[in-house]
Amino acid sequence: MRQARTPLIASAGALLIVLTGGCTFSLNDSLFAAPGKFDSLDCPTIAEHIKATLARENRLNELVTRDSASASGTEVNSLIYQDDLNVVRADLWGLRQASDAKHCPPVISTSQ
Repeated sequence: MRQARTPLIASAGALLIVLTGGCTFSLNDSLFAAPGKFDSLDCPTIAEHIKATLARENRLNELVTRDSASASGTEVNSLIYQDDLNVVRADLWGLRQASDAKHCPPVISTSQ
């Protein structure tokens, strides 16, 4: 009886692998960024967007830090700011990818 289960378990395992094989997620993918969103921008515009996005990220981080001091701050942060931070960080990643692809000079920001 035990030997009869082994092929059944192996078949079930193989079927599970086949069915879930398409459900992969690359670490370079983001749920918050559209692929190619910044590809049409030129280097100066990408630099401007990076600086503005860094300023937005810094502002959100300040809000998170300030609100963490209150009793319900952690819950508020996770509800209000986390999605915004995820979008901002995905935009920064996309902007840097576009900048690298176009061989733009690095953006140096004093707001970090």
